[in-house]
Amino acid sequence: MAPELGRLTKMKHVFINGFSAAADNSTVICPAVMAHDKDQYRDHINRLAGVAKRVHIDVGDGTLMHARLLPAKDVWWPDDMQADIHLMTIDPLRYVDDLLKLEPQMVIVQAEANGNFLDFADKAHRKGVAVGVALKPETPVSLIQPALRAIDHVLIFSGYFSHISGHANTHLLTKVLHLKQLRPGLEIGWEGGVNSENVAILAASGVNVLNISGHIQRAANPRAAYEQLEAAVKALPSSHKRL
Repeated sequence: MAPELGRLTKMKHVFINGFSAAADNSTVICPAVMAHDKDQYRDHINRLAGVAKRVHIDVGDGTLMHARLLPAKDVWWPDDMQADIHLMTIDPLRYVDDLLKLEPQMVIVQAEANGNFLDFADKAHRKGVAVGVALKPETPVSLIQPALRAIDHVLIFSGYFSHISGHANTHLLTKVLHLKQLRPGLEIGWEGGVNSENVAILAASGVNVLNISGHIQRAANPRAAYEQLEAAVKALPSSHKRL
């Protein structure tokens, strides 16, 4: 999305309730929900209720991936969850007003989408909603660098929309380092191939939000699966935590 550099200084950087994992240098396990209908969505959310503190919800109109996802009008979540909504569309400004009515913690758009990003960010920040930008594996940090002061969160994709669970391509951690150098304190998310064997590596490399695609809600015991991943992050020696 194209920035307007002259307006950058007017942007606010805010999370609802002041929450940002980067604020206290922590790492959050965040289940990702990608549903194609109301029944599938309800099942996933119900399995995460009382388990996850923060959830990442994908919505899409089919313009950035072949399949349509649940539309924003059908999205909901429990009151005790923080919700990040990932808007997978080529035209995010078309949906911004409807999304902001849901009062999510954050709305994430694709860096590769059309439209003026700062118009989108301005609308969200005025409502107290944080704004994130997602980068495909091939998209360089330089694309969003001019607007970085207006961005609250950057999501690093390690995979593609057709198979987002993918594989954790650790070469993409160079993007995390670059972003942290450009803007210390920026919250960084990661999606693709996260599991109990690599969460500590990702956390130690500066990733604050680990989006888990399907593993937790498909587990026989979602709480146990969630707690296993949390324990793997907490087991990281303090001397190795964080860039």
